[in-house]
Amino acid sequence: MRFHPPLKMSTRSPFFIRLILFVCLLLPQIARAQASCACDSFSAKERKQFEAAMRKGDTLTTHSFISQYKESISPCCQAVGFTLESLTLLSNSAFDESFQTARTAHTLLNTRFQPFASIESARLMGNYYSRKSNHDSSIYFYYQALELTQRTQEPHLLAKIYNGIAVDFLRQEQIDKGLEFTKKALEAARMTNDTLLLAQYHSDLGIVYWTKYDKTKQEKYLDSTARIVQQALLYSKLTKSNLSLTKNYLTMGSIAEARKDFRKTLVYTDTLLQLVTAKTRANAMASLYMLRGAAYSGLQDHTKAIECQEKALTFAHQINNRYLEKTTYNYLYGAYKAAGKTALALAALERTRFLGDSLVTSENVEAISRMEQKYNKKINEQTIKDLSQLAAIQTLELRQKNLLMIATAVTAALILLLVFLFYRQRNLYHQQRVLAVENKFLRFQLDPHFLSNALVSIQRFMLDNKTTKAAGYLSKFSRLMRQLLEYSREDLITLEEEIDLLRNYLELQKLRMKDKFKYEIKIDDKLSVTDLRIQPMLAQPFVENAVEHGLPANGQGVIEITFSMSGDNLLLEIKDNGSGISMESNQGHLSLSTKIIRERIELLNKSNKKPIDLQIGNVANGSGTHVQLTLPIYS
Repeated sequence: MRFHPPLKMSTRSPFFIRLILFVCLLLPQIARAQASCACDSFSAKERKQFEAAMRKGDTLTTHSFISQYKESISPCCQAVGFTLESLTLLSNSAFDESFQTARTAHTLLNTRFQPFASIESARLMGNYYSRKSNHDSSIYFYYQALELTQRTQEPHLLAKIYNGIAVDFLRQEQIDKGLEFTKKALEAARMTNDTLLLAQYHSDLGIVYWTKYDKTKQEKYLDSTARIVQQALLYSKLTKSNLSLTKNYLTMGSIAEARKDFRKTLVYTDTLLQLVTAKTRANAMASLYMLRGAAYSGLQDHTKAIECQEKALTFAHQINNRYLEKTTYNYLYGAYKAAGKTALALAALERTRFLGDSLVTSENVEAISRMEQKYNKKINEQTIKDLSQLAAIQTLELRQKNLLMIATAVTAALILLLVFLFYRQRNLYHQQRVLAVENKFLRFQLDPHFLSNALVSIQRFMLDNKTTKAAGYLSKFSRLMRQLLEYSREDLITLEEEIDLLRNYLELQKLRMKDKFKYEIKIDDKLSVTDLRIQPMLAQPFVENAVEHGLPANGQGVIEITFSMSGDNLLLEIKDNGSGISMESNQGHLSLSTKIIRERIELLNKSNKKPIDLQIGNVANGSGTHVQLTLPIYS
């Protein structure tokens, strides 16, 4: 995100006059809106005290807060009291009572607006309907709460609403939408500096990436899950939040299960069993036993697998969670079938299909989509209305302008136009130069030798009747070509995409060169590869040089690529164990690639706020070439 410095302006400027008029028009409306439903005694400080007491299980303090506001003569304060009571009931899994209390608060407010109660009561009703798989009503109340937050811009409440919407999308198996709103929830949580919220939404983001992997089976999403859950674990240990710790250990157990390390999965679930208390939520217990049962299935211990899955089903039934019920029945189907219990397996399969059909329906998906479009349309209409008001103010001002001010404005406009045309012409010339160098750079990305050798390797595999290897090689080769074409058109790509491109290229080279070298890509744990963005394909030419000209004549070649932080920049290092720059036989090739990449860096540095720095030398205390690239990063 780019931040621009505030404009310096005279108090006589037209913009300043418009701003004063606009504020003067709005102030009476704002005053009336605030006076219509005030509960001044409930401040942000009071809310934090209540939430802290609720987390500690301090019922005396929470009941004192609830009674104080419910017994008030003000309907707004009463609504606050009922909303606080709804939150307490929800934390104790009393879902029906929580809903009824939230609805009472909502009814008390009617058309009045109270910053906390109006938003939270709508969110709590959305939460209830989501649990009941009534996604039409759920998304209605969530978007109502989201619309109300436009009046307060309170990030704490905004994070909770985004999270609720994300859960709704995930339960409808709209994973990309779920991921989008989970990231929004995490962004809002970062604005609060609340470590408990950060722990919760980092944990949730790990779960969503796991869901994405489970759906697509793409390894990059499993890697993202592993990285994010480590960040989440740090926050969870810092806050000592049992709920977040439980989510993280469940996710790590799922990763181990996906990688067929079933005993490690059991170790994680053993750790979870030690964290379990009488207050542990039923959905967490259901997930724990479901995962434990999956591990036993992997170890072919079908008796224990069935026992665990049946326990998981009991917990899922307790809270009427259809999503958990469907997943558990699916696991039970596999366990019953493996154990030879055909009748039970068929019954579990039938139940899985029934629950799946009831959860994901076209009507629910269409209802959610309609509500999202309606919300976006309303925001756009409000923006148009605001712009229309500003236009009316501008028209009034223009009638009051004298000829001198008009002449001054016209002169200023002409000067600005000339400046704009000058800079535009200069930018066009600069862009043409960049395009020319980029084309030269792209032609150099993969030299003809690599393309020729790649095709010869595919031919060799086919002649040797190794059709499976040939198909795999061809698939990797086509994926690399597609990545190069896609990323070359982008100004920025994520660090994860850059690493994926390098890994795919190196894997192809290993296959072609019959494992003549090995490579390692090291990533600093502090780096969030899914969020950080860099300018694309600056590393690939140096990796290609390392493969083609930086490997020893005899013995195993080693290429090491490291991504780490250097201040506010990304440090990329590429090392090989060849003979180094001064002794390499293809000095001309290295010089040509260096010249092209330096030319591209020079042009990029003219537009970058932070410069790209390139250093090439020999490996210290050893043989080989050492390339260092310091790159600016974008979020």
